[in-house]
Parts: sequence; C-alpha cells; structure tokens
Amino acid sequence: MNKSDARIIAQRLAEHGIDYETATTADMYAAAEYEGVDRPEGRDDEWDIRSALVPLVPCSLDDPNS
Repeated sequence: MNKSDARIIAQRLAEHGIDYETATTADMYAAAEYEGVDRPEGRDDEWDIRSALVPLVPCSLDDPNS
C-alpha cells in the first residue's frame, strides 16, 4: 500500500468520525473497497492509515474532559 492510498482511506474514515484509536481493520477494508484502493496488508499499512487519521479526527482519549 502506498501513502496516498492510506490518506484516501483515512479521509473516508474521518468523514464517518472514526479516529485512530477506534478504527478497526474491518473499517479500513470497507473504506478501501469503497474507494477502490488497495486494502491494508499488515500492521505497517494499518499504522500508516492511523497516522494519516491523527490530524483529521481528534481522538476522544486526547481530550482530558472526556
């Protein structure tokens, strides 16, 4: 998987309010299929997607008031 595909998947997840802590492999697969890009193939690809999600959706665990 290339970084561009990871960003495309992250954008789709972000549009649904899914952050880097709550994104599941199934979420990533569904977003990849919907967008017509390669699915993540292992942990490195999943972490690329999670890293791309960080600036897009604030994680509820980052908020000290939650």
